[in-house]
Amino acid sequence: MNLQSGWYAILSSREVTPEPREVRRFGLDLVAWRTRVGTAVIQANRCAHRSAKLSLGTIKKDCIKCPYHLSDGHIAPSSVGHPRVGQTFPG
Repeated sequence: MNLQSGWYAILSSREVTPEPREVRRFGLDLVAWRTRVGTAVIQANRCAHRSAKLSLGTIKKDCIKCPYHLSDGHIAPSSVGHPRVGQTFPG
């Protein structure tokens, strides 16, 4: 799918919670959650190492932990930028 750069509604604000949530939009598998301070995070729903679904993992210290090998840090939640997969934006 060829999407132009821009803002797209993926979930309503109330649907993004502190627990990882699996989302499929625009042909992409995504995972969304909210940090301790309420920032909404969305990124690809797969571990870069073994392609496990991150939505099956847990959130620790505002980072998602892979359910397969329990590593964390798949995202730097303090970085604020454009709403692209793997970046955060105000919720």
